[in-house]
Amino acid sequence: DTGGGGGYVGTGISEAAGVWTFPSTGQYLVEFNIMASSNADARYIRARVNTTTDNGSAWYVAAEGRGSLNPVSSYWYCNVRATFLFDVTNVSTHKVKFSAGGIVNDVSINGDSNGNETYVTFLKLGET
Repeated sequence: DTGGGGGYVGTGISEAAGVWTFPSTGQYLVEFNIMASSNADARYIRARVNTTTDNGSAWYVAAEGRGSLNPVSSYWYCNVRATFLFDVTNVSTHKVKFSAGGIVNDVSINGDSNGNETYVTFLKLGET
């Protein structure tokens, strides 16, 4: 929460070393939004939701969003989103991690402690 009223109901998702763990089983809508910027011709900017159902022995790209930037002058920005409905049937084995980037070195993934630029949202829709 950055002071804008965001938050959660009940027990929140926990994170350790970039791996996110669910507090209970259920159907979760997982959204990953990145704000990317570049002053270069930046194609193939991507945001990925990666999931495992075996506690990290194997990770899969569950959802991928792509974008591109072609600046005419100075810096340009774009948002890329990846969304996935994850059926979490076991909180010990079903986990999520996120990845983002571009194919050129001049792409930045932006963040701001005063507002959402790059963020994740977890919404429990119901029981599994």
